[in-house]
Amino acid sequence: MTKTKKSIARQHHYVPQCYLKRFAHPDRKPPQIFVVDRSGNTFYANPKNIACERDFNRIDLDGHDPDLLENSFSQFETVLSSALDELILSEKFEDKEVRQTIFEFIDILVIKNPKMREKIDNFTSDISKQIMNIFLASPERYQIEMNKTREHALKEGRELPIVPYEEMKALHERGDAFEIKAHRHFHLQLEEQSPVLETLYHRRWTLLKAPPTEVFITSDHPVSLIDLSATKSVFGIGHAMTETEVFFPISPTLALSGQYEGAESKLNADVFDVAIYNARTIASAKRQVYSSTETFSYVWTPPRSLFMSGCDLATDPHFCRPR
Repeated sequence: MTKTKKSIARQHHYVPQCYLKRFAHPDRKPPQIFVVDRSGNTFYANPKNIACERDFNRIDLDGHDPDLLENSFSQFETVLSSALDELILSEKFEDKEVRQTIFEFIDILVIKNPKMREKIDNFTSDISKQIMNIFLASPERYQIEMNKTREHALKEGRELPIVPYEEMKALHERGDAFEIKAHRHFHLQLEEQSPVLETLYHRRWTLLKAPPTEVFITSDHPVSLIDLSATKSVFGIGHAMTETEVFFPISPTLALSGQYEGAESKLNADVFDVAIYNARTIASAKRQVYSSTETFSYVWTPPRSLFMSGCDLATDPHFCRPR
């Protein structure tokens, strides 16, 4: 009997469908989400076709299933879907298991996304270029460093190809990128995962409920880290810093806000609250914003304090980028 070849998933979501579908238009079947792109395009899309990239989680390691990472995230999404259902139904953020799952989800969204990969790629590329500048300072220096590298590889049971100095120099001068495979991204991301996750447990969380006339929106980078300090740091902010807020939309009707200061609570947000938080979600987006309706509200902080509609976002110069 001929064995059926295992099908390998190629379209990988960095924001899972089980979360995105909660922002679908209530009257459209199959589920459709209103999308605003930084290019200025607007359209409705099925959750399966947004916030995804081909082979985003694929790994290419001998002896490992290329779908290993994708399958592990799929298993987590089953647990996540139940936690989201319970949170939305109860409108309470008290259950220990629900909190743990939501915190793990926020952590994954912070780490496992194109924005973070781009930062890692840029940082690694810059460091690699500096190292190669030293290696290629002269043919003699290059030979010394290559001999060291080859000896180290042989101790690990690997044999590196011999690349002549002129060939390597030409590659370097062309600016050919140093590619980081998905499995390496995964290890780099895991190094950050526990510290970020731990900070979420130390924050005091407020469950925000939108008024009947308003909706929270989400994006392809749904978690916002907001600086609440009076004097903004020129070095940026991090998840362990006080006077910061983590904001995460759960659904069109619910969202979470976490700060180190204050107490846990549930708050009925007003129209202005929702509009301000929507603007923060918009600002955090890498490329796209997602909503259950075209008429969501947002407002930039003063002096740009005019209420705007989702219909305006596609032409808003503070969101759109030139093609």
